[in-house]
Amino acid sequence: MATLGNESRLCTINPTEFIGLSRGHNDGEVVVSNTLKTVTVYKIKTHEAIANFNARGSQTLTAPVVYTSKLSRYVAALQNHEVRVWKADDDDLHKGKKLKVLHEIDSFWSFDDRFDPLIVYKNGAVGQLTDSQAILEIVESTDHETRVLFVDVVTNAGLRMHVGFVLKDSNNELRYRHLVFEQRETYELQEQFEISLPLSDISELSCLSLAGSLDNDVHPLLLGIDGRLHTGVRDVSSSGIRWSCRLLIDGCSETEPTAMISLETDIVIAQKNNVGDIDCTVYNLKYGTPIQRKVVRGSKSLTTLLKLYKMKGNLLLVADGDLFLIPYSCEPVELAQVLGTKPVGSNNTAGAKQQQRFKWMLNGLNETDKTSIDRRLLDKTLFSDVFVKLVLEVEASGAVDRDECFQVFARLRKEKKFELIGEALEYYKNVPEAVLVGVLTDYLVYKDGQNQLLKSFEDSGRKKFETQLLPLVNQILTVPINDVFMQDYVKKIPFDQVIFLLKYLNCYLKCFCHVNESEWPKVTKFVEWINILLDTHFHSLIITKNEIVQGFLHDLRSTVYNQCEILEYFGKIQELIWIAKSCRETNDNNVNDNCYAIESLHFA
Repeated sequence: MATLGNESRLCTINPTEFIGLSRGHNDGEVVVSNTLKTVTVYKIKTHEAIANFNARGSQTLTAPVVYTSKLSRYVAALQNHEVRVWKADDDDLHKGKKLKVLHEIDSFWSFDDRFDPLIVYKNGAVGQLTDSQAILEIVESTDHETRVLFVDVVTNAGLRMHVGFVLKDSNNELRYRHLVFEQRETYELQEQFEISLPLSDISELSCLSLAGSLDNDVHPLLLGIDGRLHTGVRDVSSSGIRWSCRLLIDGCSETEPTAMISLETDIVIAQKNNVGDIDCTVYNLKYGTPIQRKVVRGSKSLTTLLKLYKMKGNLLLVADGDLFLIPYSCEPVELAQVLGTKPVGSNNTAGAKQQQRFKWMLNGLNETDKTSIDRRLLDKTLFSDVFVKLVLEVEASGAVDRDECFQVFARLRKEKKFELIGEALEYYKNVPEAVLVGVLTDYLVYKDGQNQLLKSFEDSGRKKFETQLLPLVNQILTVPINDVFMQDYVKKIPFDQVIFLLKYLNCYLKCFCHVNESEWPKVTKFVEWINILLDTHFHSLIITKNEIVQGFLHDLRSTVYNQCEILEYFGKIQELIWIAKSCRETNDNNVNDNCYAIESLHFA
């Protein structure tokens, strides 16, 4: 979860000529392309300007200046087609090397010293600035009339760089293009896909941001002026993505600009409020809930410039004529867990222990060494010998990654080794929705054959229900899923199993959630499953003439409504906390910076 600290004003800027900013020589510096002529480097800790560069004559800067650690040089674009590369100790950018390019430059992207600078052109082509200060075109534009409208670039595990574009082609159609590069001697294109936008016109799009995490999953986020946040989620049935509307942001407007940026598993939305200040709100990507709101005192006039940037440990907010620093901290949670493609909570406990236990073993090894470590050393201490043997047999057959996962679950289902399914759910980080539904239906058929489970199940209170608990069903239902993809597979569950699952979940919510607070994580997942089952089998449930089923559905509705009321109360408590914090922040503005305060909230 991301947490924002108290803001401070770094400097003033020219809102009509501001081009952009980037990371400086180290994490404590920021390069501000303040005007079409001027570049200033600021030290974040002291807020002082430590370097200044100017374009001469009639030449102007046409893209934000970046510092590349790989080359130990600054890089600038002049007049769209000219690149200048110069040393940090040179006081004149025109002393640096001069390079000409054919395409108009949109932006430069530079990260740590592992990556060569990337050049994004306005027609969608991509170039690379090499160690020898030469420019290579690594992706050509397929349509010279294509124009880049939004672009974002992030890096993640390994030496991989993700580039996301919103493009407008010669037919005025809007497309999203995603490129994945791997840094070797030159950038090698590993993956690319293109998909239409969930919007009809570019005027409906407010922001683009790529949400990167500690794993290999990077997801595009599109925020519309209507406040709808569309998330690109990997489609397991193809090599591309599907758009999913994750949440609705209040206060988005056609007249006032909105800024957005991702922080690990959360996003930050900046927008002007009705009193002229800037609200920076942190939202959780999974549930769409606001978890913190930060008010930055802005100008009272109409906001024409609002942008968010992030550097290590700091958000940088550009609001009209001011540049603010907002420190932040994040818990290192994988983004794929939040978006429902990896197990979290109890299902990931073993994996987390395994990673921690053998962290010492992986330190100091290169990638080749890591892949050659005997898997049995990592597995046998946490999993049964039978399960480890099965995994090693499947690996020996040549299966890797998803194929291995499919084959292991297929063998367990075929041999009805349901006692090992729980271990498999802990072991594999990304279990496809089709596998989860297949395991669930097979297990219910198996249990029904043993004790007529589906017919004999009764809603007879907590004491009786404790004897009917199915831990494996609980484990399957608490694995994070993508509800959009899951619906296609849930449609195939037989109607009698659907009724049993709804009865089972109904009893669980009534018998456990009010007693044991540790059960609350399961409650949210079980409510999610109830929604999916009702949505996918709606027509069958509506037309059924079984009076018992009809009576049960009324009982289920009452149970779910009770849960909604409880969650509503939590929402009211959360709102009171925001009010308390906002009042505290307002008072803190009048307190001397050398003072500090300790705040405690106690709840009965």
